Amino acid sequence: MVSLQREQAYKKKEAIVIAIAVIVVFASAEVGLGLYYSTSTVTATNVAYAQSTSVNSLPTTTNSSADDLFTAQKTAASNAGTLPIHETHQIVKVLPARDDNKVWVGTISWASSKPVELELWHSYNSSVAVDAEHGQPVTAPVGNGTIAFTLLKTDSGTSLPSGSTNFAGDALSFHTLDGSKFTVAYTVDALAKSLNK
Repeated sequence: MVSLQREQAYKKKEAIVIAIAVIVVFASAEVGLGLYYSTSTVTATNVAYAQSTSVNSLPTTTNSSADDLFTAQKTAASNAGTLPIHETHQIVKVLPARDDNKVWVGTISWASSKPVELELWHSYNSSVAVDAEHGQPVTAPVGNGTIAFTLLKTDSGTSLPSGSTNFAGDALSFHTLDGSKFTVAYTVDALAKSLNK
């Protein structure tokens, strides 16, 4: 009888923990709709930081856990790209490049004045032997390393240049290959996750 009571008490505690986790996830999703329910000091600090900082001047992150959460809703106009292969492209930086063995994982939704691509950066290990048969992805030097790019062009199924998608990478930007200037309004919710060894 005692072990049955313990098992029932454990299941009640487990249900409460799950309910709290669901509430936290729901509340985090509501941030993108302009509603915010404080679940921690770190999250509140990052939301305030995200809302008060210019997207195009975000600093490189540090190893601080305060830099691991990023939620923002912004409107931005594009600028010329700064990487050697991007001078003729237009970009809006959304998430700063990470150099701390973590990657951004999250969701982004947007509406833009013209069709845009999402650009994700990935650390590229240039010591991997590549032959002509396998080829190499498009890369660019950044700092002391090399990055490879993902360009995503999503279709909202409407005539509006807009979309919503999940993502994972070292950095995230909006981008136009053809160099068209654009304005974009977006909501992003991201978490920096440590890489598996």
